[in-house]
Parts: sequence; C-alpha cells; structure tokens
Amino acid sequence: MSTAPIDWKAIKTLAFELDPFDGIPLDIELPALPAAVTRFIERSEDPEATASELATIVETDSGMTAELLKHVNSARLNLLRTITSVAQAIAYLGIETTKVFVMTAGARASLRSFNCRLISPSCFWNESLQRAVFSREISNRLVGNSDLAFAAALLQDFILPVLTNAYPEKYKEYQRQEGQWKSICDFERATFGWDHAQAAAFVADQWIFPDELVCCIFHHHHIRAILKHPVLSNSVVMPVALSGLLPSQLEQVWSGPETLARLNTSSGFDLLEVSAIVDAQLEQAAQGKSLGFSLTEQLAPIVARSIEQNQATATVIT
Repeated sequence: MSTAPIDWKAIKTLAFELDPFDGIPLDIELPALPAAVTRFIERSEDPEATASELATIVETDSGMTAELLKHVNSARLNLLRTITSVAQAIAYLGIETTKVFVMTAGARASLRSFNCRLISPSCFWNESLQRAVFSREISNRLVGNSDLAFAAALLQDFILPVLTNAYPEKYKEYQRQEGQWKSICDFERATFGWDHAQAAAFVADQWIFPDELVCCIFHHHHIRAILKHPVLSNSVVMPVALSGLLPSQLEQVWSGPETLARLNTSSGFDLLEVSAIVDAQLEQAAQGKSLGFSLTEQLAPIVARSIEQNQATATVIT
C-alpha cells in the first residue's frame, strides 16, 4: 500500500485547469447541503476542535444525530458497549472518519426531496451502496484509506438524480442509444459540453469537501488514465474508479463489467471473491430482507467468458 503523501490540492487544481467547468447551468436546481454538515466540515479543519464542540454541531440536526448513533452502534463495528452520545461516537470513530460519515449522510439527505422521474431512488442508492462497499473492499486490498474509498464511491454519482430530473428526455435518448456511446460521460460531453463527474466534483468542491474526495469524484470514470498515472494508480482514486465500472440502471460504462473482468487478479484482487463479500455485507445490512440483486450473479458469467477468452488466446499463441 502506498504511504507517500499526496498533494491532493495540486491534483485537484490541475484537473480543474485541464478540464475546466463553467458551473452548473442556471436552469438546474441544486440540492442544498444541510447547514450542520457545512459547519462540521469547517470546524473540523481546526486542529484545536474537540469532539464535544463537533458533537454540538451534529446535534443541531436530529436526523444526522440518529444516523451517526445508528452507524457507530451497528453490528459491523462490533462494539462491546452501546454508545449513547454524539460526543462518544466522535471520540470512538475519530474526527476524520466522522467527517466522512457526516458528508455522505448530508449528501444523501440533500437528495431525499427529489422526486426522480428517470432514476429509481431505491435502486440508485442500492447501487451506490454496492459501489461503496466494493470500493472499500478493493481499497483494503490495494491502497488502504477504506473510509474515504467508501464515501467517494457512495457519492460519485450523487448529482445524477438532479441531472436526469433536469434533462429527462436527453438521458432517455442515451438509454435508447444502447451501445452507441462508450460511456454516459461521452454522451454528456457531446450533449452538454461537460459530464456528471465534472459537475459533481464542482459541487463537492463548493461544499468544501476534502480535496481527495473531490479528486475521487472527478476521476471516477477515468480508469484508463488512472491505470497509467504514477500517483493515482496507487491511491484511493483507483478503487473508486473500479467501482464506477459496476453494472448500473443507467449503464454508465457499457463495457464496465468486462473491463473489470479483464483486470481480475492482474490488479491485485479477485473480482468474484470481492463481489461475494460485497453481497454478504449488503445482505447483513438488509437484515434478512430480499435485495433482489446480486453482484456475484451479475459478474460471474462475465468473468467466466473473460477466462475462456484468455485461455483461447493462450492456446493460439502456443
């Protein structure tokens, strides 16, 4: 795992300079980040900030308070005793981990009021959670920083419900043109002059999210460039971009699962092993409810075809 410090601010600045974005069109209604989230992010940047001070901020938002306490007492963290206060939760998790949780919970809360016309909200968040868990598992194997990998993958597409609501006919056109575009980003750039990854990174930067999170969102559909990049290929950007190749209701990258299958094992992870862990964790989180989708079932035949093709190629060569 890479331990060398990364200048995320410089990487973000360069990305914004090389691929400029003029801002969200005025006809798009952007979600507002809860005030408690903004205040928490700002205060947490002060090294003198205490868990008690930050807890006071979180407690101004009852929904955020409940979500944080539910998270810290979840089975996944396997605590020996129940944590009953926000201050205790922050002290246990640490300020940086709590900040990541607050940002993701805040972004989700900001989108709840949207009545999505093209994207199924429940399906969208299930897919986002699937990508987040996948990214975390890949990150554990490749680069560490799994909390950031989880948050960035969960949020990488947070602006898509907003964009598809603003331009439903355009995105229906993309769905009708199955296979004519390599990715949704190619379609968006041809249609709007920008893509949802740029737009989401721009908004995340306005929301004063950390530079590394902004970079993950910005680059989450740049897998080919990341694989060649001496820094990003060994950073948390990599697992987030890999998660962006998973199947989705909008089919953001038509050959995404096939690309993952080609990278299987050669990139330091076993795709089906990871997908099985993702399925198990999501089933546990669902507490016995049927999820209706299995990552392993979706990827297994694709991986099998990839292995067969590799074996056939090797046979021809020999």
